[in-house]
Amino acid sequence: MDHHTEPSRYNMTAAEATDLYDLRCRFGDRYVISYTAGRQWRAWRIGDALWTLEADSAGDLRVKLRDDLAEWDRKIREEQS
Repeated sequence: MDHHTEPSRYNMTAAEATDLYDLRCRFGDRYVISYTAGRQWRAWRIGDALWTLEADSAGDLRVKLRDDLAEWDRKIREEQS
């Protein structure tokens, strides 16, 4: 196989690139979000690199991020009370 036709481990589809962009736009102020060649979607809380979320799809990660963000905000409000 010619090396120019082999898929790169860094390639992603246009849909995956769009999903990554969307997740970063929506949640990037609170999370570092990545997508790896292994088709793994990940997010780390900014300020807490040991805390991660993982998902097999962008949609699954979006749901986990929404849930976590709501819980994170709830805890912050409780601490401020």
